[in-house]
Amino acid sequence: MPGGGKRMVMPSQGVQYTLVNGDVVYADGKIVGSGSGQILRS
Repeated sequence: MPGGGKRMVMPSQGVQYTLVNGDVVYADGKIVGSGSGQILRS
């Protein structure tokens, strides 16, 4: 960070879970599951 400042991180609020290809990959503030899906490059 510029000037040696610390990175400020705030967990998201309101996202309870995330599904990818029908699998839960994020729940209760933690990454869970196998990490299905692919990284898309442009």
